[in-house]
This record gives sequence, C-alpha cells and structure tokens, in this order.
Amino acid sequence: MNYLHVGYPKCGSSFLQNAYFTQENGFCNLLIHAPHEFRDFITHDLLISDSMSYSGKMPAITEHSVFKKNIGLSAEDFITAPVDYSLLLDRWTELFPTSKVLIVIRSQPDLIYSWYVQLINAGTSEIFISLLANLCGIVNVVFGADSTMTVSQD
Repeated sequence: MNYLHVGYPKCGSSFLQNAYFTQENGFCNLLIHAPHEFRDFITHDLLISDSMSYSGKMPAITEHSVFKKNIGLSAEDFITAPVDYSLLLDRWTELFPTSKVLIVIRSQPDLIYSWYVQLINAGTSEIFISLLANLCGIVNVVFGADSTMTVSQD
C-alpha cells in the first residue's frame, strides 16, 4: 500500500510519525526511512520546485526491504510547502497513483490550546486570555477594527 499523510499543524502529526508510521509497524516514511537521494527528491524537488524546474523523476528505490513495507509520506511540509497544494497532490498522484490518504483536522479550541502549550514549553509567560487578546489586537491593527470580528464558538 502507498500512503500520504498530510500533516496539518498542531494535529498530531509528530505523534503519528513517531508512534504509527514507523518501520516497526511496516511503514517506510520516505522522508525518514528512504535512501538519501529519495529524501532529497522530496524536499528539494517535489515539495518546493515550481512547475518549470520540477523534474518529476523519482529516484529508484533499490533497497528490496523497502518493498515489503507500506511506502509513503507523512509530513507537515506537504501542507506548508511554497507550492500550490493541488499541484502537490497532482505530483504525488503521478508518483503513487493508488495512495491512501490520511488528513487529520482538529477543533479550533483544541488547536489553539495545543499551540498555547507549545508556547508555554518554549518559555512564554503570557496568560492565555492575554495572548488571545494580543492576537486579536494585532489582527485589528493590520486589517482595521471595522473589518475584523472575533467570535467564540461557545
């Protein structure tokens, strides 16, 4: 089986990559477990090349043990790449036309909370409500208070 896990930010991608998409579970995440040439192809060609410079020439996988695994990609880079998302999906489909796709999304409150915990771990001392107020204030400054509205889903 071929697979593609499109890792949206703060949606458990690192957990899936470390606990599920592992060699021990029969997966070959091409960005981690493939030969160096293949990782280069993904990071320097597939994910960032514009249409004029994209080669589309996937390196051969010569390591036979890889073929006994589920081959694919689990990466946050797929959604944050500088290339149009639909173009990336077309490129992936050309390389692996029978891929199974996993996209994990998260509720907004959980997403914001997870981001806040990450900021706390990085050393911020800002209180959550203050942080949200500052973010909303920045948006108001950039777009104008008349053009913005912040709504809680509760």
